[in-house]
Amino acid sequence: MIDMKTVSSIESKYLRFGLVTAFTRLVKEMSDEDRDMITKNIQFLSNEIPVLCFFPNNEYWWILTTSRLILNENKKTTFISFDNIKQVTLSDIINDKIEKRNCKTVHLVLKNDLVLNLNVEQNTWHAVYNILKFVRG
Repeated sequence: MIDMKTVSSIESKYLRFGLVTAFTRLVKEMSDEDRDMITKNIQFLSNEIPVLCFFPNNEYWWILTTSRLILNENKKTTFISFDNIKQVTLSDIINDKIEKRNCKTVHLVLKNDLVLNLNVEQNTWHAVYNILKFVRG
């Protein structure tokens, strides 16, 4: 389980990038209304703390907590524990499919070899990538 020290580490890593974003925020900086709208139907684990959120619309959003990544896509919620993430990659950049400035996807390879495409806000891929690498250990 990730401790409170790690919560501040995740927050610091995110803030260190100095990003100006429209849809990606630290959960503690979200309005109560937005935070409640997203978290009201999530059953959090004991001692689990939401830390970072990407919320472009009601149909697609994700929350990074101290224990897992919670992804909502078309009202289907997927819970991915950090232990289940085998690799975090930027396949589109590595394979020269897109330029770095246009990257809006971080790829998660799960232990069952399923590849999950995690949408991110433009110009935030490097922060999200680094934070996910950090939490998966």
